[in-house]
Amino acid sequence: MSKVINELWADKRLRRTIIIFGVLGFLLRMIFIPFTMHNDILHTHMFASKLAYQGIYDIYGYIKVNFYETLAGKGLNYYPPLTYFLLGSFYVVVKPITFGFGNWMETVTQMSMLGDRQNYLELFSIPFNQLGYYISLMKVPYLLFDLLCAIVIMLYFKNAQESVRAFKLWMINPVVIFGSYIFGQFDIMLAFFLLLSLLLIAKRRLNIGMLIIGCSTLLKPSSLVLILPMSLLLGVNLKQAVKLMLISVAPILLVMLPFYISTGNYVLIAMFPIFVVKSGASIIDTIEFTIGKMIFITCYGLLVCRLVFWKKARYNLSFDGWKYILCVMLLSYFIFYSPVHYFQWVIPLLIIGIVNGNIPRKIYVFQIVCLFLYTLNSRALCWQLLLPVDPEYFYNLRGLPEFMNQFLKWGVVMRLARLLFYGCSFFIIWKMMFKPEIPEVADA
Repeated sequence: MSKVINELWADKRLRRTIIIFGVLGFLLRMIFIPFTMHNDILHTHMFASKLAYQGIYDIYGYIKVNFYETLAGKGLNYYPPLTYFLLGSFYVVVKPITFGFGNWMETVTQMSMLGDRQNYLELFSIPFNQLGYYISLMKVPYLLFDLLCAIVIMLYFKNAQESVRAFKLWMINPVVIFGSYIFGQFDIMLAFFLLLSLLLIAKRRLNIGMLIIGCSTLLKPSSLVLILPMSLLLGVNLKQAVKLMLISVAPILLVMLPFYISTGNYVLIAMFPIFVVKSGASIIDTIEFTIGKMIFITCYGLLVCRLVFWKKARYNLSFDGWKYILCVMLLSYFIFYSPVHYFQWVIPLLIIGIVNGNIPRKIYVFQIVCLFLYTLNSRALCWQLLLPVDPEYFYNLRGLPEFMNQFLKWGVVMRLARLLFYGCSFFIIWKMMFKPEIPEVADA
């Protein structure tokens, strides 16, 4: 680790590259931070801010009492505890300089309690300098975790040039910029936890690495699927595998049990969202996701069997760990509809694969293009992201599908893009798990 830092510091060309891409990446983020948002960011920070402004620790008890009709009773999604504790702690720290943010969040809360969508645009009626400040404030934690991801992904590599290539791919990544700073979701936090666990595992700090994976499920439960295969991969025998599994599960039980005692199923919905088992919006979607779940169960089972019965040298952790995390997370996208911000979970792993020469850059770029084609599927994900700039104007602008339908059946294009996205995932999984290793020259 220190060797890489010393090389970066000593090489003037590498230092200049880091500065250039660091500044470029920062400017790309700052362009969007105060001007764009999806209403999901309000849904998340509304609850998180209760810790700072109302001293509410049991957010699930609060949801149970105040949001049954509009949220909990309908099985709509909310998040595990660590999400609210981390974001809430941020608001505790910055509370003296939030200048009315708590009152604005209370307005959001009252609208949400009543299920009031008709007056949604009133939230944007405050002066723009104040609105832009509030939106920027909500995104500051993402910027901090973004920076941590950039640092960790550089430290992951033993070669300074590889570290710089990874840094470049991270700083100008459209998925990171859109997911965190245009859409405004917090998946960058989960990406950091997974990346940190990978770095620790690569340094053979297995116990703490698996503990971090367990903690990551308290942000979003998607990483639950990693616990079994990673325990099997890292455990040299059954006893150690069970130990690693228990280490991962321990923080989940310690945090969730008190909430379950006080609120019952309300906290369980945060860990096991109902939308995972619900049918799709149409018959075609239902069929697609049913097939996707069958694919996930089959491939996940094969992967676990491979880990149980494969006896070759599998303990080169810095070489194998990222591959298994990547493959399992790619498989998870077959279970449910995956928007752009969910793809942040695997972006660091894909970058590692590109820099190592294991994943073709063309597949990476093509998969991201397909992702954007099928996910920008409504007004809320197109021009309405610019509501803070001019609410009345951008609220009524047609989205990409509505605009493109005058030229061709855009729904067909979107579904084809989603199938191609799945195809890219299959290709990467096959290449990582089954194809003999033929490293490519990374030219990032």
